Amino acid sequence: MASEAALTENGKELNIEGESVWIPEGPPVAKIVERLASGVRAGFGYLGARNIAELQAKAQFVRITENGAREGFRR
Repeated sequence: MASEAALTENGKELNIEGESVWIPEGPPVAKIVERLASGVRAGFGYLGARNIAELQAKAQFVRITENGAREGFRR
């Protein structure tokens, strides 16, 4: 696990790569997995990638400022 909960050691945060989320009892697991898969498919679509190899070839990581991140996540 790479979530914050798993990587917090003695009050010291380590590199966080994931997210801990509580999913209340309710929707079947299949519906949750389909929602996650839908997000992955959307990511592939944004890059025009049909498979993982194309995703790796087309992906670009871009460094943005804190202000840019705030503006990008306005709701």
